[in-house]
Amino acid sequence: MMSAEITETSEQDQITPVPVEVSTNEEITEEAAVCRICLDVFDERNIFQMECSCKGDQRLVHEECLIKWFSTKGNKKCDVCLTEVQNLPANLVHVSRSVQLRNIQLSAWQKFVVLVLISTIGYFNFLVDLLCPDPKTRSIIIPAAVSFTLSLLASVFAFFLAIREYMALYALLEFGLVDVTLRLFYTLLHLAPIYSVPLSSVLGFGIAMGINYLYIRHANRRLQVSTNDIPV
Repeated sequence: MMSAEITETSEQDQITPVPVEVSTNEEITEEAAVCRICLDVFDERNIFQMECSCKGDQRLVHEECLIKWFSTKGNKKCDVCLTEVQNLPANLVHVSRSVQLRNIQLSAWQKFVVLVLISTIGYFNFLVDLLCPDPKTRSIIIPAAVSFTLSLLASVFAFFLAIREYMALYALLEFGLVDVTLRLFYTLLHLAPIYSVPLSSVLGFGIAMGINYLYIRHANRRLQVSTNDIPV
């Protein structure tokens, strides 16, 4: 009886262990600690721990690899967890913003060059068919020069005046207005090309600028109204 009571008492006094959560920031052994970018081992001088949603050794990189990789990417998003790294070096953030700005500017100038080429082809075909209808006496030198000049002016106006998303649409509007006014002056009023081309260009580009100005004012007015309607 005494032995049974002692056993029961010892079982009641036994403490049930509580499960311990494993910390995600536990120390990593030297064998597991390798840079996730170059897959090389670390030393004590150049190890860098990224503050993102990655865990364990996925957060460890060489600082040199970090700067090269994120400078090339141009953003602060981690490729593994797809969240922004919060503790990037200040110089790296500045480089990333410069790369983003450079990419945006390069893309805009690429659109400008493409717009000039396409506009030149459109103006050239239009001017050749209108001003030189006879294939035997057709000369492409003057229409080519005039079409390149018109396309360059139209692209410059579209690049600097229109909203970037509507740059091609603005150039198309200019082309349509020049087309209509040139046919009016040359076909109906029978003006010589030396007068009809400049007049139609000035009138077409001017109408396009006026329409663009009215559209921007209308958009700004709607934006102000929507901002005023937001409750404070």
